Amino acid sequence: MRAGDGSPTGLLQDGAIQLVSRMMPPVPNATLRPALLQLQEQLHSLGIASLTDPGLGPASAGLMDGAGSTAAVELLGDLAAAGELTLRINVLMLFAGTGGADAKAIDEGLRSGLANTYVNRGIDPEQLRIAGVKIFADGIPRSGTAWMSEPYGNACTHGHLVIQGANDGQRVAELHRILRLINDAGLQAGVHATGDAATSAAVEAIVAAADGSAEAGSKVAGNRHYIIHGAFTDIETLATMASHHIGYSTNPLIREEAGDMMRQVLGEERFSRHQPLNSALEAGVHFNLASDAPVTSPDWRRTVAAAVRRATRSTPGNPGDPERITGLQALAAMTIGAAWQDHAEHFKGALSPGMAADLCLLSNPWPDDEEIEKLLDAEVRLTLSGGRIVHQSNS
Repeated sequence: MRAGDGSPTGLLQDGAIQLVSRMMPPVPNATLRPALLQLQEQLHSLGIASLTDPGLGPASAGLMDGAGSTAAVELLGDLAAAGELTLRINVLMLFAGTGGADAKAIDEGLRSGLANTYVNRGIDPEQLRIAGVKIFADGIPRSGTAWMSEPYGNACTHGHLVIQGANDGQRVAELHRILRLINDAGLQAGVHATGDAATSAAVEAIVAAADGSAEAGSKVAGNRHYIIHGAFTDIETLATMASHHIGYSTNPLIREEAGDMMRQVLGEERFSRHQPLNSALEAGVHFNLASDAPVTSPDWRRTVAAAVRRATRSTPGNPGDPERITGLQALAAMTIGAAWQDHAEHFKGALSPGMAADLCLLSNPWPDDEEIEKLLDAEVRLTLSGGRIVHQSNS
C-alpha cells in the first residue's frame, strides 16, 4: 500500500503478501508429513471426518506459509495409498493466487496434469479426490478489495474484481473465460466472492459457462460450481443460484470474529445483511457452512453457534435477526449440505442405512437454540470415519 503522496507505507495487503511469501523456502516433506498427520488427529478430535481443502497447488506458495503446495497434493496421495489418510478430503486446485488470476494461468494449470495426480493409484475417490479449482474473484471488505455495487469504507470505494483486466468490463470478461475453462474440464469451480457485485458477476459467469457448454454438446452439466463466502448476496442472485444449482458455502465464524470491524467499514444497515443464511435456505439454494480454517477455528461447534446467534465479539445477536437459522439447520448445512457440494450425498452426510459410518458422538444432548452455547461445552467422545475409530476420548 501507499500513502496519499504515493510513498510506500510498508504494509503488504491481500495479494501483495505474495511478494514476501513466495521468497520463503518450500516446506520440506520431513516437516509437512508429520504436521499433516498431527492436524488429521486434531480434526478427528473435533469430530471432523470430512473436509474440503480449497487451495492446493502451484499458487499456494503465495498463501500463508506456502504449505499447500503441489508437494502437499502428492503427499495426500501417498498417505491415502498407504492407508494412513483417515480424513475424507476434496481438493480444490489453486493455479492463481489471491490477485491477478487470468485464463492463461488456469489453462496452463489444467493442462499440467495435476488434476490426475490420484488416477491409477488405487486411491478411493470417496477418501481423496481432486474436485475442482479455486478462484479468487475479489477480496474482502476490510481491505477495500471486495467488489460492491455501492461505495464503502473511508476511501468510499466500490472495490473491484481481482481478476486481471484494466477495467471492470475486461475483468468480468476474463472471469467468464476462466469459468468456461474449468467447466469444460468437467471440474468444479469454487469462487471466492464476498461483495454483492462480485457474487453477481461470478454467478453470471457460471451460468454462462454451463449454457455455453450445453450449446456445444458438452457433458459437463451438474459440476456443482459454488460461491465461497457470498457475504452480501442479494435475493435475486440467490434465486438464480437456486434455479441453476449453484452452491453457496459461507462462514458464520468469520462474521462473529471480524464483524465489529466490518460494521465500522460498512455501516450497520449493510452489515445487518451480511451472510444471508435464512434467505439462502428460503430460496432453495444448496447451502453449506464451513470454518474457513485457518482464518478461523476449525471447531464446527463454534460455527453452528455463530450461525444461530449471529453475534459479534462485542455485540450479542439480535433475537429478531431475519437471517438467523436454527441449530439443526446449521448442522444440516455442515453435513447434508456439504455432502451435496462434494457430489457425495449418496454415501455421506447423513446417518441412514447404506451410508458411510462417519459419526461424531458428543457427551451431551443437542441443546435448544436458546441455549446453543452449551454445544461448546459438549465433549467429542468418539469420531468414526467409515466405521473406523479415529478418535476416542479417555474421559
